[in-house]
Amino acid sequence: MNAEGSAAAATPSDLVELGAVHGAYGVKGWVRVALRGSDGGVLQHARTWWLLGPDGVRQIVPQSCRRHGAALLAKWAGCESKEMAEALKGVALAVPRSEFPPPAQGEFYWVDLLGCGVVNRGGDH
Repeated sequence: MNAEGSAAAATPSDLVELGAVHGAYGVKGWVRVALRGSDGGVLQHARTWWLLGPDGVRQIVPQSCRRHGAALLAKWAGCESKEMAEALKGVALAVPRSEFPPPAQGEFYWVDLLGCGVVNRGGDH
């Protein structure tokens, strides 16, 4: 799939939703991204993102991504107007887990903890 998401590509099986389009930012196709359980570092690091919407899954290549308070602002080719950005409101953004940067020593990604058992200091499960 190319930057605009118009060509078919195999959808990775390890996609992790990291945020969703919250709406337009300005009039030139920038979007506000509400983050889901992350600080946005993976999205800022990833070279490609996947849009998970009602019309299917598309790969996009972010041209720019930056922090804006608790959210991110992002821009990619193919989203060129406020109306186009608003039409994406609610669409999830995902990155393959295999493309996450290595976590710092002693840190973990939440997605790697799903399904793990929890035992408190008293030994209770």
